[in-house]
Amino acid sequence: LRTTLAKINSFAQETPTFYHIKDAIFKPDIIFVQKEYLSDKARLDEMLTYQKLKNFYIVIISKDEAKSIKSEKMTTLRQPFTSDSLHETLGIVARNL
Repeated sequence: LRTTLAKINSFAQETPTFYHIKDAIFKPDIIFVQKEYLSDKARLDEMLTYQKLKNFYIVIISKDEAKSIKSEKMTTLRQPFTSDSLHETLGIVARNL
């Protein structure tokens, strides 16, 4: 599986990772993204647009339960996570790709 991790950078308008998602050559299967990254409505809408185009699964990394976002290809991985919870999350992703 091709994966990428979007990390929040409060000093930049756009993280290098998200720029990479927009690249026509790159087609990830899974995107790991911090919940705070998707709190901006415009950023969330753009991420969902690229999700439809590139058909990737979004795993939201969150310290609490993430808000329900209307996307079938999205799940939450709660922090701190164990290897078992990561394995379970990846199993959910693999069944739904």
